[in-house]
Amino acid sequence: MDQIRAFSFQGEIEASKSLFNRYLIAQSFFPDLQISGLSRCDDVSKMKAAIQALTLDPFQVYDCGAAGTVLRFLMARLSRIPGVFELTGEERLFQRPHRPLIDLLHRLGVDGQFTDRDWLRLSGQGWNPIDELNVEMQVSSQYPSAILLSAWQLPFDLNLKLSAQQRSQSYLKMTIAVLKDLGMEIFEDSHLVTVPSNQTLSKKHVAVEPDMSSAFVVASFATLCGEASISYFPSSSLQPDFSFIEILKSLNGFIEQKSGCLKIKKAESLKAAEFDLSDSPDLFPVLSLVLARAHGVSKITGIDHLIHKESNRIENTIDLLSRLGHSCQYENHSFYIQGAPNKDYSGFSFKFDPDQDHRMAMAAALARQQGAHIDILNPNVVDKSFPQFWKIVGES
Repeated sequence: MDQIRAFSFQGEIEASKSLFNRYLIAQSFFPDLQISGLSRCDDVSKMKAAIQALTLDPFQVYDCGAAGTVLRFLMARLSRIPGVFELTGEERLFQRPHRPLIDLLHRLGVDGQFTDRDWLRLSGQGWNPIDELNVEMQVSSQYPSAILLSAWQLPFDLNLKLSAQQRSQSYLKMTIAVLKDLGMEIFEDSHLVTVPSNQTLSKKHVAVEPDMSSAFVVASFATLCGEASISYFPSSSLQPDFSFIEILKSLNGFIEQKSGCLKIKKAESLKAAEFDLSDSPDLFPVLSLVLARAHGVSKITGIDHLIHKESNRIENTIDLLSRLGHSCQYENHSFYIQGAPNKDYSGFSFKFDPDQDHRMAMAAALARQQGAHIDILNPNVVDKSFPQFWKIVGES
């Protein structure tokens, strides 16, 4: 453990990409909506470019890059406009599961066809009224979120019947909270979500809070390697990953909120724990590297759907940990890792391909901060969500 490079950070974290992109869809319906907050990540940049294009000339090709939220949210938004629209992006993006959303749009009267490995064409005359729209959520909550985000100014009531099995319910709750805050009337009854007709905006300005996924990465570096002080940090958050504060506390980490600031210091000793990440799956790769330093065996559940993310995060996380000499396994829907608090990483040297996944690159960087000699291929993949990452960890 003597090879650890000291980590220190003091400053702000840029705005949440998840919230920013939800607000941008609303702004596409109501251009007077002002959005405060800075986010230079690729996902937000792609959405900003798309919304600007939609405003100026909607009939063009929309590049979604590697962003699932951009592709799915834009699919629903563009489907509200009569005409033919084309969306493209990285081939890996189009390998992810989008068919459930295409089926939803089809039931609303819009046709969606993959015309190539990285090309999607939508055509229709806007949404048709439907008594009830059955929405499957076993794979992703982004399907109903996409529909709800584009439910403004409908000439009919919209009723979504959500499946009993649901993934990442917290993100759908975040979507609903955002829309209600903007003025959309939404009624929830068991698995039925209803949006009355002719919904319109009631706010003219929103401020986007810091990105909690990025804040968690910084907090993890501090927990294992040094200290951090994140300024302008909210006392509560709409983002599910805000749970990282309680997660680190439960591991015996030193983390405290005070006067709009989140402070984290290196933990003297971490203890193993069990976590259900159903509501915050993006924490998994980096959290696994933190748990690798805990005393005892830790267990993580609620991550089955991570095989459908930017990469197969379960497989890639196990690969990274195994190459660092850690004992871990995934069986019966549960991930187990035997912590090794005193393992010396300095003897490990290898190339690591994050497999086009920003969170895998960050996890590998956390191991490198602790002394491992890892050549991370395609390091700029972090730009998808956290372009300041390498500068913050002192590798810019």
